[in-house]
Amino acid sequence: MELKVLKPFRDKEDAKKIYKVGETIEMDNLERINDLVVRGICIITAVETKENSGSSDKIVFLEKEFEVKEVKEALVAIGITVAANAGANSINKKISELTEEQTKAITEILCKE
Repeated sequence: MELKVLKPFRDKEDAKKIYKVGETIEMDNLERINDLVVRGICIITAVETKENSGSSDKIVFLEKEFEVKEVKEALVAIGITVAANAGANSINKKISELTEEQTKAITEILCKE
């Protein structure tokens, strides 16, 4: 997670390091993050998600790979309801349930891009 320093403080593990107000720091230790936030020393500015970690899921459709986001948008464009947090498994299930006409429509949308 990314934190923004609100009050200066000394690093717990490296006593020589002092964080200044406005500085941005990266931290993964959830207990430490909670402690800093509860005490008003830092605020959380960003949380790393699967998409941001570089290992984003891909959907294989018509022997081509597409980003999950692209396929979601194409499904919505042809009138298929998709949850905002739907992952690759949900999207693949939706694709398998498409009619012939819907498959043709989504193919035109995805291959046009």
